[in-house]
Amino acid sequence: GYPAQSLYAADPSHEKQTHLQNKYHIKTFAANAEAIHNAEIVVLAVKPQAAKDVVLEIAETCRNFAPLIISIMAGIS
Repeated sequence: GYPAQSLYAADPSHEKQTHLQNKYHIKTFAANAEAIHNAEIVVLAVKPQAAKDVVLEIAETCRNFAPLIISIMAGIS
C-alpha cells in the first residue's frame, strides 16, 4: 500500500475536501489536474455523466506523466 501522505484526491466541494482530509489524512485539491500531477496511478471514480469533462481536464497532465489509469466508473471503459 501507499502511506496516506502519498494519496491525493480531488473534489470541487470544499466540504468534501475537508471531510477527506480529516477522515483519511490525505491531501485534496479542487482541480483534478492538480491532484494527479506526477502521479504514478490515477483512479477515476466519477459519475458517468462527468467522465468526459474529467478526462478532458486531466488529458494534458496524463500525456506528460503517463500514469496508470484505473476507471471504476459504471458503464465507462
